[in-house]
Amino acid sequence: MNEIADYISDIVKCNVDIRKDFFSYFLKQKNINFITDKLAATKVFDIKKPFVKHKPSPIEIEFEKKVLASPDKRLLGILYDGFELQQIFNNLIPEEENTLKHIHMVFTNRMVCTYNENDYRYHYRTLICGYPTIICTSGIIEAPAKPKEFYFLQQYYTSIGKTDLHELKKKFRGRFIDYDDCKFTEVTKGFVLQSLFYHIIGNPFCKKKECRLLNAHWQEDMITSQINNGNLCDEHLKILNSFVILGS
Repeated sequence: MNEIADYISDIVKCNVDIRKDFFSYFLKQKNINFITDKLAATKVFDIKKPFVKHKPSPIEIEFEKKVLASPDKRLLGILYDGFELQQIFNNLIPEEENTLKHIHMVFTNRMVCTYNENDYRYHYRTLICGYPTIICTSGIIEAPAKPKEFYFLQQYYTSIGKTDLHELKKKFRGRFIDYDDCKFTEVTKGFVLQSLFYHIIGNPFCKKKECRLLNAHWQEDMITSQINNGNLCDEHLKILNSFVILGS
């Protein structure tokens, strides 16, 4: 987080505050039960149907309490509706900070997703722009697809009873970002930039593969834009420089 904060403050010339876990920072102890109830209600159970709120069971609520107590724990396999989660975050931001003078970015390892009306199913998301922006660290690994050959070989491994993916991942090393990857921080900088451009011009994405604002649907494209190039395209660099000059 320090490296990301230094990167942003250097190129945008603004103050960057690093805070502890969002809920730990804003949430008072007495509101924990209220929030755990809300969080559990945002879970997605059927990826082929639009979001429907449900009444959480005591077990689900207790689980969310444990998650709040250990925010760094990975939550694989549990899906949360990104827009519902975003609204919970927004409601906790105090009025004096819920203004255009502040840009809040919430980093979470909760697996967030949004429903797509085009193909009538939920999709993993890395970035959900808005107030606040949600950057899903698990989404960096899970949302952009790995090379097609990876899935073909994975299917073959499964058919012959091989469940350990270590050998498979080794074959495709360098072509996707994995958990605890040394490139992870550098990639994350790009999603922070996308969040900033959402607030600056209302559009966080670029179609050019050499730009850090590329909305990459494939891991290899994400690596190209964030690692191999690691810069903004000329057009967006000009926009950023104009914004910095205007704000100085």
